[in-house]
Amino acid sequence: MGFYSLAPLPGSNGQPEPAAAGASTLTPTEARVAALVANGRTNKEVAAALFLSVKTVEANLTRVDDKLKVQSWSELVLGLTSQQQCP
Repeated sequence: MGFYSLAPLPGSNGQPEPAAAGASTLTPTEARVAALVANGRTNKEVAAALFLSVKTVEANLTRVDDKLKVQSWSELVLGLTSQQQCP
């Protein structure tokens, strides 16, 4: 599984555009954390790779779970994969 493309920031105000439900609603950090976890990294490994605390990684994963409505890491992988395949 590779990296996920994130919606570019629009024009001049630097604010993200409203997004549809699913992976496109994830913040850039949430998307990076989710991608690394989906690739099998531990929370500690993700924290080190992204220069975050383990608690920050855990908080991001909680938000990812809420946004993608997943109950397990296998559902996270499936949810991210299905979001990649959608146009």
